[in-house]
Amino acid sequence: MIKFKIYNKSIITLGIGLFLVIALSFISINTNAFAFPVNVFLLMLLVYFSFVAGRLSERFRFFSSGKTALLVSVYIIVLLILHWFFYHRKNFSDSLFPDSLYDFSTSALFVISWLFFLFVLGAVIVRRFTIVKKNNVLFLLNHVGLWVALSAGFLGRADLYTMQTIVNKEYVIFQAYTEDNQKMNLPFSLGLQEIRKEHYSSGEIKTVEADLIIKDRQYEKNVSVSVNYPYRYKGYDVYLMNAGVNAAKLQIVYDPWRYIVLLGIAIMFAGAIGAFFTGFKQSVLK
Repeated sequence: MIKFKIYNKSIITLGIGLFLVIALSFISINTNAFAFPVNVFLLMLLVYFSFVAGRLSERFRFFSSGKTALLVSVYIIVLLILHWFFYHRKNFSDSLFPDSLYDFSTSALFVISWLFFLFVLGAVIVRRFTIVKKNNVLFLLNHVGLWVALSAGFLGRADLYTMQTIVNKEYVIFQAYTEDNQKMNLPFSLGLQEIRKEHYSSGEIKTVEADLIIKDRQYEKNVSVSVNYPYRYKGYDVYLMNAGVNAAKLQIVYDPWRYIVLLGIAIMFAGAIGAFFTGFKQSVLK
């Protein structure tokens, strides 16, 4: 009788979980709603609740459970598979499925699951830092770096803009357009001075460079950009996409969270190097 009740309870829990997964998959979330300062506020909430959960983990035995880590890992893998399956919108043209299934990263299921993953990871870090005090340094470097990189990359995505514009020699521009044709004002203006092309002996183009002038209220500078060599100003990366005779097409990328993500990767890298040399040292001593 006891086993039968436990079995029924598991079936009900599985059914509720499946219903929530399907329901959340059909709900789309506009990730632009997480733009600054909302993403900073969410980041502070993640830190706070992770700290509280980590401190209470000894009481509830939730974040110290291997089953929890396994469940979260499997859940993330399933989400990635679903993302890959529904990502190619063209394969499902004229379908009755909602848009959230075609762009799974904007579905409520993905957003909530990712925030929950960051919450669990943060709680594990707090628990290890405050309660478990064995081999903390390398563990914290790896996990803190992962948390910083993932949280900044996810929450900072709303502040990432990839824009395009065309400059010529006749006038300067101070606006660019996003992929969805949204007009964005730039904190500076761009003008074209000259386009320089270098050719091979066969006549094919070897390199293309555009000489630009960047103007601000208290700043004016002549710079050169090419396809793989952008110029960075006020957090904006200016790339040359292609050029004609008297005009050039530019791509402008604004990613203010980039260095936070790179900081997280650097912390992880330091932890990985430390773990390597620690393991190497121990193997030599043996």
